[in-house]
Amino acid sequence: MYDGSGDYEVVKVSLGDTLDLAVLEALGIPMGHIYGELGAPGWALWGWFNNETLATGMARADLDLGRRNGLRRPALGQEGFDFDAELTAGMFDAEGNLHLFAIWSLWGDVNDDDSVCQRDQNALTAFIALQGIATVLINQVAANVLVDDVVCQLDQNLLTQYIALTGIFPVNPIVLGERPS
Repeated sequence: MYDGSGDYEVVKVSLGDTLDLAVLEALGIPMGHIYGELGAPGWALWGWFNNETLATGMARADLDLGRRNGLRRPALGQEGFDFDAELTAGMFDAEGNLHLFAIWSLWGDVNDDDSVCQRDQNALTAFIALQGIATVLINQVAANVLVDDVVCQLDQNLLTQYIALTGIFPVNPIVLGERPS
């Protein structure tokens, strides 16, 4: 687990194989999402990352690293490990191990600062408006609040409603990351 506890699972793999998601699920390793409920955004599995693809704290100096207990996070815009890729020698460390870490993000937390707020809405608005013109880095998994694999105006509309209603109503009627039917 990527929580500083040192807990981990060992799965045997060989060069030329691809990683079998069913083996990981059978070991109780989360592969899906924790979907939202009323009043709570829930969690999105951002992806599985290895040591090289996790950003350093220096690259994320804008965040309060104390809330993360010193754990590294992927850089915004970064995608997780491709499980369909053939395992090659360069992926393993000197001892022959491939270390992967599951990274979770709040649905709607497009700037990955552990909150869903106006800053996320602004970043998502810029991302949608500037596509093809400029690069705006966001966590696209967290931005996909409709869970339809497309980040678009519909996600922005739902995020806008969620932020507008948070704290106003005792039970927030907006759900981010709702389980698809």
